[in-house]
Amino acid sequence: MKQSDIEKVLNILDLTSSKYDGEALTAVRKANEILEANGMRWGQFFISVRDLGPAGPNGSQGADVRYQRSRRGQMSRSEIGDIFNVIDQYCHLLSQNQAKWVDRMTTAWEASDSLSKRQEEIITNIRDELRDKAQRGGGL
Repeated sequence: MKQSDIEKVLNILDLTSSKYDGEALTAVRKANEILEANGMRWGQFFISVRDLGPAGPNGSQGADVRYQRSRRGQMSRSEIGDIFNVIDQYCHLLSQNQAKWVDRMTTAWEASDSLSKRQEEIITNIRDELRDKAQRGGGL
C-alpha cells in the first residue's frame, strides 16, 4: 500500500469518532474502499502501519511521525481567524449543514488552536463560496 493511501485511511479513521452516525459510517465505508482497492483487510493494514513504526524502514520517519504531520494544517492562527471572521460576516448565507460544520470547527479550533489540512481546505472553500454568493447579490 502506498504511503499516501495509508495516510488517507488514517485521516479518514479520525472521522469515525464523529457524533454524527452518518459521517462516521461514511468514513468507515470509505476506508474499506481504499483497503479493498489495495487488496488488504484491516488486520493487514494495521500490521503495515505498525511495521512502519517510529523508526520506519531504512531509517526513514515512521508512520507515527508522518501521521501526526499529515493531520496538521499549515495555516497560522491569524489566517484561520481571518477566514472565520469572513464566514461570520456572511453567516446568513450559510446552508444549515455548513452552519453546523462551521460551529463544530470553530469549537475544535478554539480548543486546540489548529485545524487539520482537510478542515483548512473546507473552511477556505466555504469562505470563497460565501464571498461569491455575496458578490452575486445574495449578501449583505
